[in-house]
Amino acid sequence: MRTIVLLFLITYATYEMAMAAPLAPCSSARSFGAIPNDGVDDRLGFQAVLNSCAGLTVSLEAGLYEVMTPPMPRSIPTLIMPANTTLQGLGDLTVIRFHGNNSL
Repeated sequence: MRTIVLLFLITYATYEMAMAAPLAPCSSARSFGAIPNDGVDDRLGFQAVLNSCAGLTVSLEAGLYEVMTPPMPRSIPTLIMPANTTLQGLGDLTVIRFHGNNSL
């Protein structure tokens, strides 16, 4: 019986540590759904990686990323960049194109 309780405590402690860690490695925005050259809006993927990797550097592959601002309501921001977070691309091989009304 002690072994079962001990295993449960180790499992629960591991669960708590996993919940405190970032959801995924911050080495690539692709793992969060921001995929270059697919012609699909990458705004939600970018926001997910920015939220999960706040304060870290997020790498972007070469290619064209599309960020589309919904027309209504205007209160929806294009992207919210957490403090001390960096997007790092491959120079002019990485492009983020913004569409829509990006001013609030």
